[in-house]
Amino acid sequence: GLPFERSILIKSLFFLDALGSSTWGRFSAIYYNCHSLNSQHIGLIEGLRTAVPTISMVVWGVVADSFHCRKFVWIMTKLASTCILLLLAVPYVYRSFVRILVVSVSAQLFVSSGILDAFTLEQLGAEKKMYYGRYRLYASLSWG
Repeated sequence: GLPFERSILIKSLFFLDALGSSTWGRFSAIYYNCHSLNSQHIGLIEGLRTAVPTISMVVWGVVADSFHCRKFVWIMTKLASTCILLLLAVPYVYRSFVRILVVSVSAQLFVSSGILDAFTLEQLGAEKKMYYGRYRLYASLSWG
């Protein structure tokens, strides 16, 4: 595989990336229920949260590949997505369905999961790409 320090870094990134996604994915509906959203509101938010990344992941992938900055794009999109999602803790935001919708969908504009995979494969190189599963496994472990 990779040198020890780089290996630990990539395994940690996979673990933490999937941990955040799995946690919010499991408990977002509870959050929405706690803020008195009805099933139609929750369905709309969850539907858009699923649809938006189908476009945003492609866009971020093109940016990362075009400018040869996979790690930078992944870190910046993860940071942006996290900061936007944290706005859901602000009373001004969570008191309005429209604001919850805008924040929830806006966070999805910065989803770039595949970039971490591409970065890992790039680090491994052609001769060591068979070790990719040993790194990706840490994302699966975080799902519990």
